[in-house]
Amino acid sequence: MQGNRKKKLIKQYKKSNLKRQLTLVSGLTMLSLGTGISLSTYIAQADDTTSAVSISQSSSSSSSTTSATSQSSSSNSSISTNSETTSVNSTEKTSSINSDSPSSSSANAVSETQSTDSSITSNADSKAEQDTVISSSSSASTSTDSSNIASTSSTNNVSTTSDNTTMNSSSSSTDASISTTTEVSTTLDTTTTTPVAFSAAVTSLLSVRVPDNISIGDSNYTHADAIDISSYQNWITLNDFLQLKSLGIKSVIVKITEGTTYKNPYAASQISLAEQAGLNVAVYHYATFSDSSSGSAQGQHVAQTMQNLGLDKNVLIFADMEDKTTLSDSIQPALYAFWNSLTAAGFNNHGVYTYISYAYRDQVVATVGKARTWIAQYPYTPSNGGYYENEWKNEGYGGWQFSSTAYIDGHTLDISHDYNGLLTNISNLNDNLANIDSISVSGNKVSISGWHISPKSTIEQNAYIIMFDSTTGKEIERVKYTPLQRTDVADAYWYIPNSAKSGFAVTFTLPSGYKFGGKNIQFVLRYSDDPNGNGNTTDIWSQKYNYTDNIGNVDKLYLNTNNVLSVTGWHAADASTTLKNAFLIVFDNTTGKELTRVAYTPTTRSDVANSNYGYILNAGQSGFSQNINLSKYLVNGHQIQIVMRYSAAANGEGNHVDYWSNLYTIANANAANLDSFSLSSNNTLHVAGWHAADASTELKNAFLIVFDATTGKEIKRVAYNPISRPDVAKNGYANIYNAAQSGFSQDIDLGSTLVNGHQLQIVMRYSDAVNGGGNHIDYLSKTYAIPNANAANLDNFSLSSNNVLHVAGWHAADASTALKNAFLIVFDATTGKEIKRVAYNPISRPDVAKNGYANVYNAAQSGFSQDIDLGSTFVNGHQLQIVMRYSDAANGEGNHVDYWSDKHYIANNNSGHLDSFSSTPNGVLRVAGWHAADASTALKNAFLIVFDATTGKEIKRVAYNPISRPDVVKNGYANVYNAAQSGFVKDIPLSSTTLRQLKGHTIQIVMRYSSDATTGEGTRIDYWSDKRIL
Repeated sequence: MQGNRKKKLIKQYKKSNLKRQLTLVSGLTMLSLGTGISLSTYIAQADDTTSAVSISQSSSSSSSTTSATSQSSSSNSSISTNSETTSVNSTEKTSSINSDSPSSSSANAVSETQSTDSSITSNADSKAEQDTVISSSSSASTSTDSSNIASTSSTNNVSTTSDNTTMNSSSSSTDASISTTTEVSTTLDTTTTTPVAFSAAVTSLLSVRVPDNISIGDSNYTHADAIDISSYQNWITLNDFLQLKSLGIKSVIVKITEGTTYKNPYAASQISLAEQAGLNVAVYHYATFSDSSSGSAQGQHVAQTMQNLGLDKNVLIFADMEDKTTLSDSIQPALYAFWNSLTAAGFNNHGVYTYISYAYRDQVVATVGKARTWIAQYPYTPSNGGYYENEWKNEGYGGWQFSSTAYIDGHTLDISHDYNGLLTNISNLNDNLANIDSISVSGNKVSISGWHISPKSTIEQNAYIIMFDSTTGKEIERVKYTPLQRTDVADAYWYIPNSAKSGFAVTFTLPSGYKFGGKNIQFVLRYSDDPNGNGNTTDIWSQKYNYTDNIGNVDKLYLNTNNVLSVTGWHAADASTTLKNAFLIVFDNTTGKELTRVAYTPTTRSDVANSNYGYILNAGQSGFSQNINLSKYLVNGHQIQIVMRYSAAANGEGNHVDYWSNLYTIANANAANLDSFSLSSNNTLHVAGWHAADASTELKNAFLIVFDATTGKEIKRVAYNPISRPDVAKNGYANIYNAAQSGFSQDIDLGSTLVNGHQLQIVMRYSDAVNGGGNHIDYLSKTYAIPNANAANLDNFSLSSNNVLHVAGWHAADASTALKNAFLIVFDATTGKEIKRVAYNPISRPDVAKNGYANVYNAAQSGFSQDIDLGSTFVNGHQLQIVMRYSDAANGEGNHVDYWSDKHYIANNNSGHLDSFSSTPNGVLRVAGWHAADASTALKNAFLIVFDATTGKEIKRVAYNPISRPDVVKNGYANVYNAAQSGFVKDIPLSSTTLRQLKGHTIQIVMRYSSDATTGEGTRIDYWSDKRIL
């Protein structure tokens, strides 16, 4: 978001700058020849591990660089970057431009990049559109100021000035300042600077790194989805927009205003041309407010301008937060006041633009959320799918402005990347949506849950639910709530602010004496800017709920051997608020007569409250479970119904509401026995027994159901054909219809279902449905505890010299009947991470079965002996554990049972010695010694590094192959893995010149093992020799 006048300025500047560079270079050359200084070149990259050097030299006066001004004069050259917001690997911005509006602003994070030949002043804090003044005599500089400054320049200066902004470049004599920003900065004065240091300064002057120039559409760089423009892009045409669209640009973000008076004179034309090209259009305002009063005023100015431009109410408007005037502790309420002014005019689609190091970034982002924040940060090379592209996506930002040096037909543009639709789906961000998940009524309490999302919730921050009686047209009650986390809503509506915090679960208390019966009730879901829920509001009205509903269900009905009818179910009716007496009536549909009735007190049924019937007044308290004595009645073979009733009378008559159940055919006697129950090693359950029931005359389908009483869930059911059991008929059950044919003997494969440690029951069932549902009669066995023994031992644990871990032991577990896949997992207890897992086939271990574990299913076949190659994984000095696992999944996940071994410490010895150290006249450094390290099991690449301890710099590194050193083993290092093969004798070629330069310096030899064969970096372990004087 800045002006684009660089090309003209740079052309003017290059003419004079070329002469200055030639003069400077020739002067430096003469200096070199006269002093004997060697002008070698070193270009410091952003990711160099060594520090760049900042050098200042002064003979009579000093030069300073700040975020506001850069001063230069004759015989003066200045190159600077600002260290406040520049990291080693990236810069948020690389220079600054003055504002195109009457008001001036500080240089901020997203300013336009100025790249000149030898003089660049860069501030990581500007985004305002600015003109640039370049002044020089025999020097050059680019400067920015945050306020209007008078322009004064010396002879032969080149000056470019805007109508509204001027800048001053004053001079001092014989002054040079050169600086780059990295992790460490060193300053030297010319009175003590050595020739070598001055040479480095000259090299730095000639090798300043700037961000890449990017051709829009180049797939090597982050994909550009949007551009932003202002009055400086008045050159842009319809054809330019069409070309941008063909290169993948989807949106154009146009500056329309700044402060309280400025309007972009080209905005209407730019918006029209972009729309003609089929591009999305958003707008932005360059903010200069610092309190609520100025925020409100600027918001009104923006709203009026948007109305004058004929912009749709849904157009996305960004507040550009970067100017130094906005650096205020009151900036958050000021920005809210800005949004309020826009909302009052009907413009509700808001977003924030700012940069990473903006002091109040978190405060301004909080007004709209990260998903609606457009963040600015400029890497040198914003590569496609690279680090920074993923970093800001993972941070949750909506868009990223990553370059101001993107080119099209010789012009530069700002380009941005969209993450979540903020910059590309800019017309669909004003939805007001909601859903009511459940409504339940219990007594005088009404509970409602669901969610409500609206962009206006960023301004209207008071959330309410109002219960409204649409029959009488009156509000019943309102409840204020704090929105709850709803990740499911955020996943579906990520583009709407606050969607992740949109849930509600509130309870109303009805006024005393209020009756629901026959009334239509609605719920109003509201966001309001008033703490009491009035003022400006955004509402969604629910459907009308008529509280006259009546519904019930019989969940279970059976007649036991005592002719007692067990009935379980629920009856929910709005009329229960006035009809307080609950009854169950047994009606014989075969004879057309009522048999009996019982009164009951309704019980809790939260499942009904959470169902589609939850809106019925007593849904949560609608349950029943009654035993009704039918001993006076012969009902076998009859069809009966249950009448569920609420009545005004204590005898169940008078005013009442009924719900009739389905028809049920009754049989009487029901008896069974489980003779045998056993679980085999292949997780197959064998059951045998009998089930005799009169109901089998009508319920023809016989089932055995395995029920897990521990989890409360059915595991499996199997159908069977009853077999002959004459003994049942002879032993007291001859009066039951199917006693003589009531037997079963079944194997039930439980597959991978883990039941060890659980209690199981067998449900013996007769049903009228082929799937075992429908009408049925059950007999439930006693519970059977399934053993769940799990034992193991690690007999052997050792790490070989080639980083292969050998483990041996056994793992016996009852659960292995279902969990067939055996695994060994190497777990690093030091880092808390798994290193590797291997599958294995258990081997015979009869000793385990003989030594107290015979009752564990797989004890005799529980052994293992495995070599596990850890490859290059570095484990020395760590504590490892072996996780012994049985799993039902081929990858070792899914259901599983684990046994963890003790922790085993991996040795991390590291020793070395420099036996000899000498140099030859022809520039060869000769070293001999040894380096033994346990870590060499994983770190296979040996290096010797010559380190100058006097200057703190590495001179050279060489790789070598360790040689035999049996003496190391014999002299106390036998326990170190590679002691016997730890030696080195190495000639390290330097040069005669280098050796002369190092003469008298303190040298150390760094002995290293590394995971990186090429560079010697990566994971590594070092041993530093004692210091030697060369």
